[in-house]
Formats: sequence, C-alpha cells, structure tokens
Amino acid sequence: MAQTIFGADFAVSVLNRAFNNTSPSNAVFNNQVATAGTTEASQYAFATNFAKGFANLSDAALATQVLTNMGVLPSTEASVQALEGALADYFAGVSKADRGIVVLQLGQILSGLETATGEMAVYAPAAKAWNVEVERAYVYSSNVQHDTPQQGDGGAGTTALKRTTDVLSGSAFTGYLDYNQFTGNDEQTLTTGDRLTGTAGDTDTLFAQQVAGSRPTLSGIEVVSIDAKGPFPNLDLSDSTGIKKVINYRSSETSALTFSGLKNLVDVEVDHTNANTVVTFNGSVVAGLNDSLNLSVKAAGVAAKAADIFLGGVENLSIAATEGASVLGNVVEGNLQKLTITGDQNLNVGTKVLGGFSSVNLTTVDGSAATGNLFLNIVASAGRDQTVTTGKGNDVIVTGTLSATDTFNLGEGNDRVVLVTANSNQAAKLQGVEEVEARVAGTNLNLTNAPDVKLLAVAEGAG
Repeated sequence: MAQTIFGADFAVSVLNRAFNNTSPSNAVFNNQVATAGTTEASQYAFATNFAKGFANLSDAALATQVLTNMGVLPSTEASVQALEGALADYFAGVSKADRGIVVLQLGQILSGLETATGEMAVYAPAAKAWNVEVERAYVYSSNVQHDTPQQGDGGAGTTALKRTTDVLSGSAFTGYLDYNQFTGNDEQTLTTGDRLTGTAGDTDTLFAQQVAGSRPTLSGIEVVSIDAKGPFPNLDLSDSTGIKKVINYRSSETSALTFSGLKNLVDVEVDHTNANTVVTFNGSVVAGLNDSLNLSVKAAGVAAKAADIFLGGVENLSIAATEGASVLGNVVEGNLQKLTITGDQNLNVGTKVLGGFSSVNLTTVDGSAATGNLFLNIVASAGRDQTVTTGKGNDVIVTGTLSATDTFNLGEGNDRVVLVTANSNQAAKLQGVEEVEARVAGTNLNLTNAPDVKLLAVAEGAG
C-alpha cells in the first residue's frame, strides 16, 4: 500500500516506530502531534527534541536500531547491509539532536520506495511493510480507547491474531488486545482455541498481550513473548511443543505472569518490567538431578518494586544481567545448587533483611564473569559450605553463619560480606573482601583467613 499518513501524524508515528518500535498511547500521541505542529520547521524541531532521548546511543548502535525498527534490516542484500555503516557515518557528521531529522527524512524516503526500480528496487518490500506499519501505528495511537503504548512491530510483517479462534501457520504472530465495542473491554486475541504452527526455521515468534489465562496449541514456535495487562495471567503451554524461550516483556508492574505446563526446559527472559514471573514445567522435565536453566534479566525491577521470579525444579541457574540494572526481590527455586552470573549490568537479588535466593541447597555462586555490581542474599543456604566468587564490581554478599569451609573470593572492587545471623568463631576464607558487616548480637568472627578486610561495620543492636 502507498503512504496514507501525512503531516504531524506521519512525523510522530515515524519517529516513535523508528526510534522505539512503539506506538504511543492516545494521550501521548495527541500531545506529540500538537507539539510537532503543522509546518516542516516545527516537525523538524520536534524530531530534534525527540532524538535527545537517544543521545547515549552510539552512531553505529542507533543506525542498527533505526534500520531494524523500520524493517530494512536484517537483509541478505549487500547494498542494504552497507546502508547500516553509511547511516552510522552520516550520523557521525551531524549533531546528536539532528539525528532526529535524519531519521524522519529516512522514514519519508522509505515510504516513497514501494515502486522503486533499478538499484533502489531492493527497498521496495521494506517500503511496503513500512507504510503498513506507519498506518497501523497511527490507527492504534489515534484510538481514544488505547491508553497504553503498543510495543513491538504492530503486526507489520507478522500474522495478526483475532478475538475469534485462529488456525494459522507462519513465522511470526502478534496478538494485541482488541477493543470490543459491545463489551467495552480490551480483549485478548491469543485464546485457548488458537492453533498456531511455525515454520521449519528455529526463530519463529509469538508476541501477545494477555489479561487472563489461555491454553493455545503452539507447534514449532520457538520464542513466546507475553506482555501481561492483567493481574494474574497464565499462559498454559501444556498443549504446545518446540518452545525454546519464554519472555515476560514490559508487563504491567502489578502483574504476575505465569508460563505453565512446559514440556521441556527453556530459556527465560524478563525484559524491562517490574512484574513477577512464574515458570513451571511438567514433572518429568525436571526429574533429573542436574537440570539447568538460563535466565536473562534486562532492566527488570526497581528498588521500589523488585521483580520476583519463581522457577520449578532446576539445580543450575545462569543469570545474565544486560540492558540496564535489575532489582529482583526473590528468586524462588528450592532445588538450586549452583548459580552462575554474567553480564555488564548491576544485579540486586534481595536485601539485607528480606528475599534473595530461597534455596537451602545453594552452595556455589560463580559471578566471576560479571562486571556490574552484585548484591546477592544467600542467607537461606548459609548452613551449607558456601563457595562464592564475584568479578570486577563493588559486590555485597549477604549470608549467615560462617564456617572454616566457606570460601568467598570477591575479586576486584570494594566488596562486603554481610552477616545476618550469629556466627561461630571459625576462620572462613575471605579473599578480596574489604568489608565485613555484622547485623545481629552475638556475632563472633575469626578473621585469620581474611587478609583484605579493612573495615568492620556493626549495625545498631549487633555486637
């Protein structure tokens, strides 16, 4: 389809889709349209101001992000791939703010390439999909019923689900909430009756918003991403096969999203949300004694609303902290024995008085590859022999009774061990531990094997 949206509506839709891959809520959209104004100069001024929010992105990172969000990348065409570097070089030649004007102009150019010929013909498919995406973005944002932003591609290049039963095949599905004018409610389009089948590829995706439970039949869809809009939605995957990853994506912070009935171990991702995440497996899946799971946290939780994660039956957990600091309240997994932490972002799990890792069996913590600051409460397993290793950050480990068989090697940075139970007079091996904090009365420490300790902190009421 040719370009159908123009003026400030077009400018606002393009900038949100290209920079954020988002369609704003109706109220935000109306405000932005009013700000963008009716002239080219005012719309360029809006684009300049819009780009200021992305000043921290490098030219190369922004070029990749924009071209991906616009559907130009990924591509197998060499000339299209070269555009990524060319755009990064062009960004480098203008100010950070003026990159907004460049992006708006690029959106305008792409919209006009549906019928391109010659060397530019390679952009025609992307131009057609882009015009559909911009129109859908405008339709979504201009609807007064839509009071939350729409994340993702808005259905462009994917198969959209309906409120009625869907029996579909494809590589990508989207199931956004759909306003029902008869009930006055936003209703989910991923339903129990849906039968969705992926392709022979291994990266087929489903993204859906959920307000309640559903039990669809999914076959060969590897990545399932849910944006929870209700308090306790449950995606029952008992009738689904082939899933490799489940994602809690930007869910409402009051939600507790459950993925249940999984028939195999999967990777879990908690992405830019304070909501809680629950993942359960069929009993036979985690019946072994050495089951492993990868957990990715991307700006999950904040201090005021830590995100809780509940897992079912794994002995080994690897956590990667990327794309922003994460604050987790509880990681509930009673079988957990070994924890591995990687990534370049700060990660907090629990506090000095609450939460943390629930397992009484956690004996090994390996955070040597993590470069952010780690705060880990492992008090629940303080009765075990604990071996804890951390990396370059300023790390804090909260634990209980130390014994001569405990080993803490906290690497670089200014690191602290916090003791929240009374301790016997045994010389635990504390390497790279600059500070020890005692929080309860009766604490009795032997620091013979703690050569790096420089500070003893005693909380009020302790001794």
